[in-house]
Amino acid sequence: MTDHALRQRIVQAIIYADELPFVYIQNPKVACTTIKASLWEYIDTMRGKVTFVGNAHDRRASPFVNVFNGNYDFSSFSGKPFVTMVRNPFSRAVSAYSDKIGNVRSNHAWENFCRIHDIDPTLTKRDYSFLDFLRTLASSPDTTTWDQHFRPQYLDILYHSTEFAFIGRLESAQDTFAYMTSAGVPIENRVLGASRIKTPTVQYYNDEAIHLVRTIYAEDFRLFGYSTELSEMREFGEMVPPERPDEVINIIRGSVEVAQPA
Repeated sequence: MTDHALRQRIVQAIIYADELPFVYIQNPKVACTTIKASLWEYIDTMRGKVTFVGNAHDRRASPFVNVFNGNYDFSSFSGKPFVTMVRNPFSRAVSAYSDKIGNVRSNHAWENFCRIHDIDPTLTKRDYSFLDFLRTLASSPDTTTWDQHFRPQYLDILYHSTEFAFIGRLESAQDTFAYMTSAGVPIENRVLGASRIKTPTVQYYNDEAIHLVRTIYAEDFRLFGYSTELSEMREFGEMVPPERPDEVINIIRGSVEVAQPA
């Protein structure tokens, strides 16, 4: 991966403003809409403003900084805990397909998916099944180029390059919300952007689909300790430690020092 591509992923992943007591690394399809909305409202409260009007993903309107622009207190940022949340790959794949695939409305994720994987953007779910979706991903091995909603989670959250103080799991989301609330930011458990899946996750799967998800998201299963058995979606073990936990903070530090020399 090029330095430019890594920097883009860092900007995309980090949700932060000086008022926050922690640095949130967002993970698409893992309650990030709920968390970002609560963080935005907290910042509004701290600033005595009302800027949040319902779209937690409107980055231009949001109070969240671009960590490479230097318009924040880096010394404070670098000392704060990093927090994120992960999800079982079987359920995340279904959520991504259910919510983002198919020409049903204005959908940037679908547009990106079609452009990256050369898919007809006029297709709907009736024409393009969950299995078609997985086959497309499996035939596109450079996962770093994928849209963030479909990319493996370890890439989205910069796992190998970040030292996390807390990594929650969607399967026990209240633990993450409790951690953030104990740090001073109340998190309201609400559904704003999450897909409302009417069909149970297991009904999306046949043997081929199970094999494809195990293959596509093999590192997510391994790193985050999730079972590769569909019947054990809520079972998990220990996480594997990251390889280069100081990399992200050092990349940002280098950029900020160049932009703001002593």
